[in-house]
Amino acid sequence: YLTELQKLSCYTTQISSLPDTLPGSLQLLSCSNTQISKLPDTLPDSLQGLYCHNTQISKLPDTLPDSLRQLYCGDTQISKLPDTLPNSLTYINIQRTPAAKVPAVRKRLKEFKEAHPNATVLF
Repeated sequence: YLTELQKLSCYTTQISSLPDTLPGSLQLLSCSNTQISKLPDTLPDSLQGLYCHNTQISKLPDTLPDSLRQLYCGDTQISKLPDTLPNSLTYINIQRTPAAKVPAVRKRLKEFKEAHPNATVLF
């Protein structure tokens, strides 16, 4: 019954988990300032914005959708990034995360910024 849902915002709520499968039409997921500790293993191909800052999330999905433009996951427990970042990303924020302190992650983000000079990359 939520097959056409485009935006899901549970920002600053008491929610602690998300469904394993999100609607394929979803373009924006905002679950910041919640007790969520896990994202679904697969995010919808249509997702353009993922806002999960200030949560207990420790891992991003292994693959991020090619449509993703904004990834805001600062103040989380993530310690690494997926092997490939979508070229569509125009904003990445992993400030105040364990991943931001990892030299290999910092190097990858610097290289991403060099390849995508219009992108905002914060770590």
